[in-house]
Amino acid sequence: MSNKIVGFLFVLVCLLGSNAGAQQTHTSPYSFIGIGDLNESGFAQNRGLAGLGIGLQSSYFLNNLNPAASSGIDTMAFLFEFGASGIYSNFQTKNFNESSFNGNIDYLAIGLPITKWMKISAGFVPLSKVGYHLVEKLPVSDGSETLFTIRRDIMGQGGVNQIYLDYSIELFKKLSLGFKGSYVFGKITTQIYDQPEADNNSVSKFIDTRTNKLSDFNYSFGFQYNDKLDQKYHFTIGGVLGLEKDIKTKSDVLQISSSIGHKDDTLFSNTLNENFTQPMFWGGGFSIYSESILFGFDYQTKAWSQIPRLREGETYKNTHKFVIGAELIPNPRTPRNYLSRMRYRLGGKYELGYINVVDVTEGVDEQIKEVGITFGVSLPMKRSKTSLNIMVELGRRGLFESNLLNQNYIKFGVDVSLHDIWFIKRKYD
Repeated sequence: MSNKIVGFLFVLVCLLGSNAGAQQTHTSPYSFIGIGDLNESGFAQNRGLAGLGIGLQSSYFLNNLNPAASSGIDTMAFLFEFGASGIYSNFQTKNFNESSFNGNIDYLAIGLPITKWMKISAGFVPLSKVGYHLVEKLPVSDGSETLFTIRRDIMGQGGVNQIYLDYSIELFKKLSLGFKGSYVFGKITTQIYDQPEADNNSVSKFIDTRTNKLSDFNYSFGFQYNDKLDQKYHFTIGGVLGLEKDIKTKSDVLQISSSIGHKDDTLFSNTLNENFTQPMFWGGGFSIYSESILFGFDYQTKAWSQIPRLREGETYKNTHKFVIGAELIPNPRTPRNYLSRMRYRLGGKYELGYINVVDVTEGVDEQIKEVGITFGVSLPMKRSKTSLNIMVELGRRGLFESNLLNQNYIKFGVDVSLHDIWFIKRKYD
């Protein structure tokens, strides 16, 4: 058994390293704000239920949305999960329409028991993704007429990741407490490139490049309480809490002026020690379930309005996220009817995001919203708790009232949940 664990962990570390070093593809103009588009959808079961997880516990699947959920891992089991997804997006404004497709590895995680009352889960999860290319035109005049126009390209790429460890203990038979410790790291590069729109050799080009490198430790807490409603149905109530935390950030800033026939002139070059502040958050949820049916609800909020702005002019507001989900297994005990042993999932979400758009010329002061519905199935392997999970999410994100910028998307996800019995002491006559 020990050799299998060592070998498995070695493969996992190699995969984590390759994924962390690889360039993740992402395209979204919303990722211009803050640290980019946040990833809070969870793992295999969570994603099919629109991100439900605070009050969800399972012996079949890992759940990183509440560190106390690791208590659901079987005392003789070893779990390994990884997931990938692709998203097709269509972005629309009053004068603009563009589509994109991106795909990524979303997470890698393991879970195992330490004792009957102590379980852990560990893995790699992207916290946010950045990828955008914005263009604006700036007229330059002498007060009476426009002399020329500057084209400004604003580009960004990168993201923030975390390697986490969820540690849960079962205080009593019905109550579990969890602690999440994580190492947060990543790099976000932004570049502003100014150049005259028409050929104008008398005007210098200006390039401003800023690379933010984040690295620090973070933590959060959770609890879950499980009990019976009656002989058939059980329930789980859960809660999570994360305190405000400054993440150490080093910013390499380089400003260059360039013109034809002249050597590039460095206007400014320095490394600044700064902080990115992760907001305080809290949330609660519950699930009611039997052997064949599950229903749950989550609510979570984050205090983004209290966080210092990463750029001048940005505005953040507190987030509010509501999730509802249901799962059905028609007949989990049937050995012959495969369709009856499959898990069918349906979920919905509504979220007020942390980005608030203020545009005086358009009369806009609006918080970005997101609505989505998910469909999922879990395909069980023969005589095993291992499963292949497939989900589809249809959603809309943007400024619904002003229609200044909206995103319609279809997301596809594939997750593999490997479940093995590794902790059995074999007896021989």
